[in-house]
Amino acid sequence: MKYLLVLSLVAFFIGCGDENTHQQTKAEVTKHEKQEAVTKPVVKEKKVQEVKKPTTSAQEVKQEITKVDGVTLYKSCAGCHGVNAEKKALGKSEIIKGWSQAEVAKALEGYKKGTRNIHGMGGLMKAQASKLSQEQIKVLSEYISKF
Repeated sequence: MKYLLVLSLVAFFIGCGDENTHQQTKAEVTKHEKQEAVTKPVVKEKKVQEVKKPTTSAQEVKQEITKVDGVTLYKSCAGCHGVNAEKKALGKSEIIKGWSQAEVAKALEGYKKGTRNIHGMGGLMKAQASKLSQEQIKVLSEYISKF
């Protein structure tokens, strides 16, 4: 019986020792994890953005780039012809205010081709009109005809 009592006490103390050792080991692990968390750099995940496929064709993009409204197109004309097309360009040309869309378009196309030279303005107007596409001539002549 004495032997059992001694064995029980030994087992008890050994068990207590293991529990203390276990708690100490657990504390050391937690401490180690905290230190590791502090020393490790934080890596943030990058979100991948969904790439949207273009819904327009190359032709539509080209048309959109060259398509300009009459107000914007007329800005290069206003310096000589006046804000409302009320002036003779450089004091030489006719006043274009009141012209029909067809008259303006015909004049611009003539200047663009180099076949129109009214009041000695052919060279200057050719340089201006040659920058315009057919669509832009249409839009610009429509805008000017509304003055």
